[in-house]
Amino acid sequence: MGTFMSRLIDVLLRRRREDRLSEEVQAHLDMLADEHIARGMAPADARLAARRAFGGVDQIKERYRDQRGFPLIDGLIQDTKSALRMIARDRWFTSAAVIALAMGIGVSSTMVTLLYSMNFRGLPFEQASALVALAAEPTPAQGQRVPFAVFDAWRSASRSFSGMAAEADAVINLGDDTNATDQFAGTFLSHNGFALLGERPILGRGFSPDDDRAGAPAVVIIGHRVWTDRYGSDPAILGRPVRANGQPATVIGVMPEGFNYPVDQQVWRPLAALPGMATPAAGQRPLRIVARLADGVSAEAARAELAAIVSALATVPEADRTRRTVVMPLNEAYFGKAMQPVPMMMLAAVLVVLLIACSHAASLLLARSSARRREMSMRAALGASRGRIVRQLLVESVLLALMAGVLGVALASFGVRAFANEVTGFGLPYWTRFTFDARLVAVIALLCVNTGIAFGVLPALHLSKTNLTEVLNQGGRSGTAGPRTHRITGGLLVGELALTVILLASAGALVRSAGVVSRADQAIDLANLWEFRVALPQPQYAANDRRLAFYRALDERLAAAPGMESGALAGSAPFNARDSRGILMDHDSLGGDKPSSPGGDTPLGVSSDQLPTARMVAIGDRYFDTLGLNVVRGARLEDLDASVRATSALVNERFAERFSRGIDPIGRQVLLVNERAPDVPPQRFTIVGIAPPLRQ
Repeated sequence: MGTFMSRLIDVLLRRRREDRLSEEVQAHLDMLADEHIARGMAPADARLAARRAFGGVDQIKERYRDQRGFPLIDGLIQDTKSALRMIARDRWFTSAAVIALAMGIGVSSTMVTLLYSMNFRGLPFEQASALVALAAEPTPAQGQRVPFAVFDAWRSASRSFSGMAAEADAVINLGDDTNATDQFAGTFLSHNGFALLGERPILGRGFSPDDDRAGAPAVVIIGHRVWTDRYGSDPAILGRPVRANGQPATVIGVMPEGFNYPVDQQVWRPLAALPGMATPAAGQRPLRIVARLADGVSAEAARAELAAIVSALATVPEADRTRRTVVMPLNEAYFGKAMQPVPMMMLAAVLVVLLIACSHAASLLLARSSARRREMSMRAALGASRGRIVRQLLVESVLLALMAGVLGVALASFGVRAFANEVTGFGLPYWTRFTFDARLVAVIALLCVNTGIAFGVLPALHLSKTNLTEVLNQGGRSGTAGPRTHRITGGLLVGELALTVILLASAGALVRSAGVVSRADQAIDLANLWEFRVALPQPQYAANDRRLAFYRALDERLAAAPGMESGALAGSAPFNARDSRGILMDHDSLGGDKPSSPGGDTPLGVSSDQLPTARMVAIGDRYFDTLGLNVVRGARLEDLDASVRATSALVNERFAERFSRGIDPIGRQVLLVNERAPDVPPQRFTIVGIAPPLRQ
């Protein structure tokens, strides 16, 4: 231990050690010279004789360093100094190599940052590894969400979890006597939801079991941003009466700053306040489920228990009992598995870019090697081992890669910010942070070091094999490259070309796919096109006729609004329709208007979840005019008589190709089966026209 500490101190005090060593060597030389002078030698001859008797000064210093320090560290320090001098001397080469590598490292760092931020960064919850999402095999109608009846059975019977909560997102209109009514993203959450996540309000309290019962007094918890922006951080906010979707409610808590679970929510209400939860159909209401695994319970054991519970339920349709149960990490519920094909293909593509950059940098090193072959051969002739030469050259390569890494991280930072701006509003969970942290910086630094080794090892091995005789025979005094250098450079160029062809072929396939999509989907001119959403409060607009009256009045006011060329109502914005229906065409023997049974049987006698599905969106007058599109053929809905408009539909060409079996769909009938509500009779529509190819 004492020897190690002594060596460590010598390394840390390197300059002082070198000065002391030089003084000791000089003292020995002076003593020997004095002895020779005493014997009658001239001073100059005495100093030369002293040096001959003492031996090689540099070799003695080297042996001393090996005994007193760490030879590897000392060697790396010397190599680093030499490499820095070489890099500073050859600025054009340094600039070319750094720029080439920075592009590859920048693209790779961007991709690594995005994957890490979405899939591997820790969640901001207590014991986040135990948090899981409970889901079921996806269906077009419900996705992976779970019916309330299944959740209720799981919550009551499962022993694999220390807690389980359900949630459903909604737009919540929040108003009061002193502020205008505003819309906020909200979530209806089980009373134990905040405790399950390990979060608690900074003011007030969370939901209690009494709050989460039918008929309980309405309460809300607001986010920190609502508290500061709307109520001026009023400490007396607790107990304040508000209107939530038109219903009188009381503020009981304020959540911490930055907490917007699950996405960008600012208002939370108890799950029991979710519209429809007090009706007989509440059991089929699809919900997202989050749970916390009990200590020592694996995800697979929990999944098996949940599957056994749901398979024994007699109160849910057969289709729900047979859906495969899924237990996944909470983050996976939003981003999917980290090793899915698409992100892995993207990562592979950027690694190909990095390999091309490495190949290019290696070619530059080989091109420069012809000018350094004489230097390396002289080093070898003076006693430098091949390993020492390779190490010095690799240190140069790693330093170049680290310099490129600094520039690459700057490029990656720009790319990550651009990506983050583009995906704003895409429903990413609130804990997603596209930023660099210590672990990510360490990964990128390791990437840079490996990059330096990758592009430097081949030129280093090649250059370390040279000797003075070979240089003189092949390159003369100019030290030009020999045949072996040309062969290696040619091989690198072939490899670089092959990687480029692979990358370009992949990019071409993506471009062709994008072209097919762009040709298949009508482009919309988004200039001056605006969207706004309306969420009607439930108590006042629970009845269907009241909602229709409101929308008719709104549609009339839109048509007459000054300064607006056109306006229309729709159930969802273009490209964002989520309402799907099972499809039966008239050639499938629609039969009568027989309702679906609780088991989901259609008039064909098959389970409704076995039907092919299509997205559906309800639209008002002037919808396609507002989007700047024209109906391909047939009639527009607004041109039809009011008596038939409610039972008419437009379909796009993809629908016609998929379902009409080559027969003109106009005039045909289609039956839409609502898989979410198996007790609701299917709806029959007559197809009156072909809509523009707009992907919903």
